[in-house]
Amino acid sequence: MVQDALAAGYLLSREETRVNREIFYDAIMSMKHPWSREIPPAEGVDADGRPQWTGRQLLSMAMPQELNLEKGSVRIYSGVLISGTLNKKLLGVGSGSLVHLVVQQLGEDRASDFLDNLHDVCIGYLKHRGFTFGFRDIDVPAKQRQQFLDIMNEAQKSIDKYIAGVTDPKTGKPLNTKDADHIETTINTKLNQVLSKAGKEVIPSLPRSNLTIMATESESKGKTSNIMQFSGFVGQQNVCGVRIPCGMIDRTLPHFKRGDNLGLKSRGFVRHPYVIGLDPQEVFMHAAGGREGLIDTAIKVKKKYFYFHPFSSN
Repeated sequence: MVQDALAAGYLLSREETRVNREIFYDAIMSMKHPWSREIPPAEGVDADGRPQWTGRQLLSMAMPQELNLEKGSVRIYSGVLISGTLNKKLLGVGSGSLVHLVVQQLGEDRASDFLDNLHDVCIGYLKHRGFTFGFRDIDVPAKQRQQFLDIMNEAQKSIDKYIAGVTDPKTGKPLNTKDADHIETTINTKLNQVLSKAGKEVIPSLPRSNLTIMATESESKGKTSNIMQFSGFVGQQNVCGVRIPCGMIDRTLPHFKRGDNLGLKSRGFVRHPYVIGLDPQEVFMHAAGGREGLIDTAIKVKKKYFYFHPFSSN
């Protein structure tokens, strides 16, 4: 269960999810293997008086009747999901997942059938519901945007105060040349913590109906830091674990004044999010930081597909 199927499993297990007769029967008829339970009665009706089932009832149709689980808020009794939302920890393949539990209790064949049916039900539901990201899913209300700005401005003031205490006000050079590396490390650590702080303080206030929130909570794709970069600010860019180094004399780019080698923007801090767009200097810094990841990926691919054993006849 990955990506699409994982997201669908999470959506179906949410308390508010409802499916109509067409979706319910289409999903259960898509299962490759027979189910061993009767179709449950509908839990209610929609605005037009048509019967509706809960997403949990639909998920339960794919589960073995012998399956029982109590883990956190998740309760499964006799193969029926009573409460809790499912994510990668339970729908994936790791220790403690549903598949792992079925293998232990009922054997590999039953686990294989269960995984097939669960996947078919989830994809059958998602074909009707859809899961397409739009502009509204990466934009944030004015209140949250202001929170992002306040966090960045607070970090700016804190770092400016720190720099003023460890550098010569006339030259901007460190008071003790031996402390230069320590100053850089301290500033970089503070800037990297800004993204984490914003994620903890702002992201929880976003609506739970946001698709990016759903994707990260289900662990089907993305992380909180991705939402931050979409909607809040991209943050500090690093090369080899340090801020963007000076490529020219006492500055990173000719767009900055000579001697501006401790500032945030001049050393790779990107204040804008992707949804607004980066300015030219930020694009350059972002490209420099991203190139390291591209090279790492390329080297890993080369190792995977072009590796020869040193003692091999080939």
